[in-house]
Formats: sequence, C-alpha cells, structure tokens
Amino acid sequence: MSIVAVSLQASGFASVAVAAGAEEGQKKNKVKLSERRYFTMEPFTVPMMADGAIKEQFTIVIGIELAHEDNRTDISHSVPGIRNEVYNELLHLVTFRRRGSSIPQIAVLKSQLFAVTQRLMGDKVKGLVIQQAFKGPTN
Repeated sequence: MSIVAVSLQASGFASVAVAAGAEEGQKKNKVKLSERRYFTMEPFTVPMMADGAIKEQFTIVIGIELAHEDNRTDISHSVPGIRNEVYNELLHLVTFRRRGSSIPQIAVLKSQLFAVTQRLMGDKVKGLVIQQAFKGPTN
C-alpha cells in the first residue's frame, strides 16, 4: 500500500506521519489523539473505480473533535448515522470520481467530511482530523 496523504493538524495539535510500506529499519510514528477532545471513528473503506471496474480501494480514518467532552455520548449514539453519511460522501468524492486525480486533496476531504458531521451533530462537533488516508489494491 502507498500513503496518499496524512494530516493531523487541528487546533494546534501535533502533526504525525505514518509510513505504510516503509523500509524494515524505519519505525512507524503514531500519535494517539486525546480521548477527551476526539472521537476516533473506525476506518472507512470504499472502492475506487476506473473504466467501470473496481481497481483499488481507499481507506480513511477520521477523528471528530468534540466541542465539549460531554458530547462524547451523543456522538457515540450517532455513529451509525455519521458512518452512513460519511460513506455517501466518500462514494461521491472517491468511488465515482470522474475528473482529476483518483483521490481529492486531503483539504477537500477534510472540509467535506467536516460539513457532513457538523450537519448531523451541529455545535457538538468542533473539527475533524484525518488520521490516515491511503489507497491500495483490493484483496
């Protein structure tokens, strides 16, 4: 698998780079998001189509920044709805993409997915962080 992009920059939070397929001698850098400030979703994986056939897959892991730590319960109860809407958005942004590169820029993904979560959760969501984003072959 190859990394397309990784970004962990929100509200001055530390940056991280995760290397997939890195040389054996290299260690993977992992920074765990604050459990008080963020709700990390399970990975989303969507197919990537070219010429009417599935050629690759795209996986993304997002963290939802909570406006207040008391909102964690509301977010966790809304996970099915959030996952549904994020998948719908990813299908439009990635799977059925017609122009340009096969994957939109991380900034576009981040803003579109933040808009989805904010539409569903309102002021309970302060931001969104893309923890990992990569494409790879279908298995």
